[in-house]
Amino acid sequence: MNAGMRNALYRFALIGLLGLPVACNQYSTETLPMNPVVLLGPPDGQTSYTGIAAIERISGGGHLLRVSAQNSELLFQGYRIFQASSEAAVMALSADAGTDCGTLFTYPVLGIVYTMEASTAPKLTADNLLCSFPINLTPGQYVSIRAVYQAAFGQPSTTSLPSNALIVPP
Repeated sequence: MNAGMRNALYRFALIGLLGLPVACNQYSTETLPMNPVVLLGPPDGQTSYTGIAAIERISGGGHLLRVSAQNSELLFQGYRIFQASSEAAVMALSADAGTDCGTLFTYPVLGIVYTMEASTAPKLTADNLLCSFPINLTPGQYVSIRAVYQAAFGQPSTTSLPSNALIVPP
């Protein structure tokens, strides 16, 4: 390639780069909806329809939660569990009122049933275990889970919409 052609190519590229910010005006500052988690079971905990024990008590303490979760978003960080005395109350809790899960053992990108553990003395033996919440759930309380996402630099993390709420069995 001769020098004249190289200079023309360089100038064309420079003009294109300088014009790029002016030409890109089709963008949005609205946030994208995040995938909420789904607790697998009806609100009253009955398993006759699904055949899946959505919340199962672990002998020796703690609970296993069966969920459908598929979070392939770039800024996905993990999960946060919430518990309250009613379905409305657990859905209305602020994003920072929950307890974060620990290390992710599996990254939830497949459309399969995953398990989360809620226990202060985790066993970490469930199939398809996503993570463990360092909290003991209270029987009779409602629980809900939200996905946690990193926000803009210097901003607190944000969460997805709440999952459905289920009653913790005795």
